[in-house]
Amino acid sequence: MAHDRTIKIRPIILCGGFGRRLWPLSRPYWPKPFLDFGYEHTLLQQTVLRFQGDAFAPPIVICNEEHRFGVAQQLRDLHVSPETIILEPKSAGTAAAVMFGLHYLSTISDTSTLAITPADHIIDPIEDFQKAILSAAAATSDFDLVLLGAPANAPSTNYGYIKVPPDTRIQPNEVTRIARFVEKPPVETAKNLLSSGDAYWNTGIFLFDAVKMTNMAASIAPELASSSKEAVLSATSGDDFIRLERNAVERIQSKSFDIEIVEKCHNVGMAALPATWSDMGTWQSIWNAADKDDDGNAVVGKAILNGVKNSLVMSDNVNIAIGNVSGMSIISSGDSVFISPLTDSQMPAILLDMATQQ
Repeated sequence: MAHDRTIKIRPIILCGGFGRRLWPLSRPYWPKPFLDFGYEHTLLQQTVLRFQGDAFAPPIVICNEEHRFGVAQQLRDLHVSPETIILEPKSAGTAAAVMFGLHYLSTISDTSTLAITPADHIIDPIEDFQKAILSAAAATSDFDLVLLGAPANAPSTNYGYIKVPPDTRIQPNEVTRIARFVEKPPVETAKNLLSSGDAYWNTGIFLFDAVKMTNMAASIAPELASSSKEAVLSATSGDDFIRLERNAVERIQSKSFDIEIVEKCHNVGMAALPATWSDMGTWQSIWNAADKDDDGNAVVGKAILNGVKNSLVMSDNVNIAIGNVSGMSIISSGDSVFISPLTDSQMPAILLDMATQQ
């Protein structure tokens, strides 16, 4: 089914949080989406560029109020004018963020097909991504919503999984109904999912009809729908931003869109994403996505290596000298240096908490 080009796809870009598992490079005042990790563009800018073309309407970006100038500047650097930038006084979770976007669109009578996307992914090539998006958008009339699934190629415990019916072989640009969701699993369950051949990683990218989802959310999560609507209708506008009403946002319990809405829908479709995908959520995923030298090292910034293998080395200010280690993440940023095995995804957040208590 070809996408109806008279109906634009409106991206809503979720740019909340700061990436505790990527400390010390990611900081509360300069979060993960603002970082480039050695690429030409930052993660936020790469997200914006994926939704450029005739099929797409200008994006809505939802972020924390303290990040508003960083978001605005990154868009200006791309010469991209957003529909608006919605500011949260505090992080209210992805379920609320999606609802803020929906309620804003209702105030301007926009009935676009929506594409909800995090701002911190690496997806390559853009052409394959856009083909999957157009296929998913075309199928939104047949499903409550359609999400993008990335073929699972490792037993990762960092992602949620999507199961399709057994023996289903999804062709490119084809959408199939999913069987069930699996939350981030323990390693043995992840291995079983991988061996089954019918499991995909949940990329957190969703497409749906704006009016249909607004009505479903009001039924599935009426309290969330009411509070988020109040936050939008009582918002103030100025300086190219929309500031949500603080008291209404404060009453919202932080929940994920996946758990609060998506997993309660009865008719969910999935389009397989043929492009390379990473959510860039851990130093391991940064290393996986990066170009590497002959010893398997990914290096950004100044560094001297001797006997180092399969490691990630990043420095934004000093020359790092490293010898005889393997499988390590060694990150120097600002006033902090972080060293830990690449596979220990929780250590950055643990050390960050210890550092803030000193």
